[in-house]
Amino acid sequence: ELSLEAVESSGYQILASNGRDRVYSPPERPVPTIRFRSEMIMARRIAFTLVELLVVIAIIGILVGLLLPAVQSARESARRIQCSNNLHQVGIALLNYESTYRSFPALRGGTAGFSSTLAGNHERRSGFVALLPYIEQSPLLQQIENVYSTSAGQIASGGPFPGETADGEYKPWQINIPQFLCPNESKRGESGSIGRNSYGFCVGDNVVDVANGKTRGMFQAKTWKRLANVTDGTSNTFAILEMKVGGVGDWFLESQLSEPSKMTTRHPDIDHIGIFALPAPKHYGRGMRWTDGAPVYTSVNTILGPNDHSASNRLSYDLVNGLFTAGSHHFKSILALYVDGSVHVVSENVDNGDLRVYAPHGSTNGPSPYGVWGALGTIACGEVISSDF
Repeated sequence: ELSLEAVESSGYQILASNGRDRVYSPPERPVPTIRFRSEMIMARRIAFTLVELLVVIAIIGILVGLLLPAVQSARESARRIQCSNNLHQVGIALLNYESTYRSFPALRGGTAGFSSTLAGNHERRSGFVALLPYIEQSPLLQQIENVYSTSAGQIASGGPFPGETADGEYKPWQINIPQFLCPNESKRGESGSIGRNSYGFCVGDNVVDVANGKTRGMFQAKTWKRLANVTDGTSNTFAILEMKVGGVGDWFLESQLSEPSKMTTRHPDIDHIGIFALPAPKHYGRGMRWTDGAPVYTSVNTILGPNDHSASNRLSYDLVNGLFTAGSHHFKSILALYVDGSVHVVSENVDNGDLRVYAPHGSTNGPSPYGVWGALGTIACGEVISSDF
């Protein structure tokens, strides 16, 4: 029996009272906490072990290794689609140009003005310049066609020599046109250099007369060929092919160039063939000038197969003949624009016939000796082409 003071000091609570008597409730006791062993272990450990971290890193590495090829493949597919779209736009531009002028543009043309690099473009302006208004580049063409003032003097209408920028003051030649460049092409040129191109006009399967003579392909210097000239069929004839931006193996004799089997390796020693070569011009090489109609810059012939090397007979200037080969950065293939405006993939292993046969001259007829590849490059040689090449 507890005293009143002891009861109240022990935490008992009054439940009821009639003034004389009181009813107390015992004090509340805390409910004990029950902790399982696993929870106690987790409470003590707050980090992964080294082994667990290594396992997680290894799993992430494996997943990245599995996903990376798929990501790269998706990116390449997107770039190929963009490249195909570029060629398709150029194809539409070609057909619109043909609809306007009843002919395709010449490989090269323009104004004469051989007295200086500023007085005219030496009839070297490429067919790409003629296509500018048909790919939404009319303001650029207007700049080219107007007189242009520089500190070196006034540049006549039509633009200067395609390799001249008047120490960087003539801006139209320095612009890179998106439709003329494959997204895979990384060689865009340094600041102030002439704009580049990943596509070349097809001149057919001849070699020694591509710079100034007749060609068996769709494009020719200072000659505007018509659709009526394409008797082999517009769906069986190349118009424009991909090519890689880069240098050219030079200093070959034309007799060597005309027998392509001799060109399966890089150029021979200069002293051995008795030729002294001068340094290459500035911005010289495949795709280095979209502005220039010299074949080395903006043309392709269908002799050596896609992604093979190129070679020319350059000695001291760049308006030269040669084996100007198609190529691309797509996997073992190139994209080709046909005369009818369609774009197709062509394998780098396409049949290119017998390279021991002497290359035909542009003035000759008859089937190409360079297989399906050569036949697709000619416009009126009577070849029958299988659709499963």
